[in-house]
Formats: sequence, structure tokens, C-alpha cells
Amino acid sequence: MNKENKIIYSGFWRRVAAFILDTIFILLVLSPLLLLFVLSKSFIFTYMTFVTAIYMAWLPAAIISILYTSIQQSSKHQATFGMRIMSLKIHTDSMQKISFWRSFARVFASGSSCHHILAPLSICSIIFLDKKQALHDLVCSTVVTVESKKN
Repeated sequence: MNKENKIIYSGFWRRVAAFILDTIFILLVLSPLLLLFVLSKSFIFTYMTFVTAIYMAWLPAAIISILYTSIQQSSKHQATFGMRIMSLKIHTDSMQKISFWRSFARVFASGSSCHHILAPLSICSIIFLDKKQALHDLVCSTVVTVESKKN
């Protein structure tokens, strides 16, 4: 919250920037692990096809990504690294810290709201609602705010 104690809700583009930063961070962390897994000749060519190895690598990557987001958003920072860079913080509707399980549910709800049919509705809800909530925020009773820099 800023100095006047006024809540500033995050808009669409700031959220997109945070998402891109988080994606880059996760890819940088996961790339060496995934390369080791996929390029392990004895593993791939002995037991499975290359395509199967890619699918097998996807599962640990998805689990790590989900845990990263859930743990970071429910931490004392209430934000992932990308959200922190963009000065964003996630709260419940009553401006409390969210729990791990609410964050976990929000990750799955955000995956659903990115579906090609629901994505335009989610974008419109951020643009037109007073609290700038996406569909996954509405489902999980959360808000994303812009935090002022501490001087």
C-alpha cells in the first residue's frame, strides 16, 4: 500500500511482465536439469523414445513450477520473484496473506483461466473490474496489489 494507505490494484501489463520474468527464472533453473534428463543417452535410447523422454521431463518441470509459485506467493513476501521485481503482492480479498493451499488452488485456477475460451474473459475482468481481478483471483478470493517502494 502507498503512503496514503490507498490500495492500488495491479493491471494487466504489470502482471504479464511479472509472469514473463517468472517464466525466464523457472526456465533458467530448470534448463540444466531438463537437458540432463532428456539428453541422457543411456536413459533415452535404452528405455524410451525421445518424445516420451520429453513428456517424462514435463512432469517434474510442472511440479517444480507449481511448487515455486505456491511457496513464493504464500511466503512472507507474498510474491514470486517476478512479482517482486514488478512491485506486486498477492492478498486475500480482506488484504491478508494467502495460505499455501489457496495459492496452490490459484495456480490451477490460473491455468484454467488461460484456456483459449476463458482467456479473453479473464483479461476483460482485469481491465474492467474495480479490483482488477482475473478469473482465478475471483475464484480464489485474491487480489494483486502494487506496493510502493520503501524509502
